[in-house]
Amino acid sequence: MKAVKKIVEAFAPATVANVGCGFDILGFAINGIGDRVKIKVTEQKGALISKITGTDKLPYEIEKNTAGMSILSMMQEINADFGVEIEIIKGMALGSGMGSSAASSVAAVVALNGVLEYPLDKSELLKYALKGEEVASGAMHGDNVIPSLFGGFTLIYNTTKFEFLSLDYPEELTCLVIHPNIQINTSFARGLLDKEIKIADVISQTGSLGRLITGLVSKKSELIRGSINDYIAEPKRASLIPNYWEIKKYALESGALGVNISGSGPSIFCLFDGEDNVIKIAENIKNLWIKAEIESQYYISKINQTGATVVYSE
Repeated sequence: MKAVKKIVEAFAPATVANVGCGFDILGFAINGIGDRVKIKVTEQKGALISKITGTDKLPYEIEKNTAGMSILSMMQEINADFGVEIEIIKGMALGSGMGSSAASSVAAVVALNGVLEYPLDKSELLKYALKGEEVASGAMHGDNVIPSLFGGFTLIYNTTKFEFLSLDYPEELTCLVIHPNIQINTSFARGLLDKEIKIADVISQTGSLGRLITGLVSKKSELIRGSINDYIAEPKRASLIPNYWEIKKYALESGALGVNISGSGPSIFCLFDGEDNVIKIAENIKNLWIKAEIESQYYISKINQTGATVVYSE
């Protein structure tokens, strides 16, 4: 396939995965933070990562880099008759729990798609972005990749074929994501989980998931409230996040519909029925971490509806 653009830059938003009760199957995109990838077309075939900004911890080897592997797999399958230089602009920290690796993978394939004579449909880009995510997490899962690519609140009902639904949700739904300046490796966090789960926990988790989805699609905040319960990952991962239970208790008492770990952590997300007092709550949580000598940042956002987009081309 030929390239008709010389340079394309794409942006992919950060995401909240799992959403408590939906381990590996629920996720949504947020506004205001994400990663960018810039593609420059070259005559010499192949892919080269020429620049990475925002971190010094990512490898330049194509096969070891999430964005690089996504692009490599896509170029091979479309029989690209050109080469590319790749620039990765990280907008969020590694191991943040906000889908950092997924955003890079998604931005990469959207940027590459933007240079093509005959661009692929977004749905066709998914498999290439998933190949990049596998590099980071050691497993191919879509609860970050899919919402980052497509936007919205998504439910993956087939984790083998990565078939998903876009869920409706209350328009006023507001997310607060708080990120402490510590890092949790996704592969390590997944390794903490039990290989076998008690049937009582499965029943409780399934009940919470059903209530949350019902609350979202019916747009009833009273059903969402109290439904974001995690009996599988949260008990194993909470100890990795300083002051986690104290922060969760405070946010719930302050009116949050639900609070849980974003992805593998260390970020924490809180859902609210509107934006009232969310900034005040965020500042108070930030102060709780300051007492533990941990700096943090927070982001307040409605659900991102657009997903990944091309932001520049020539």
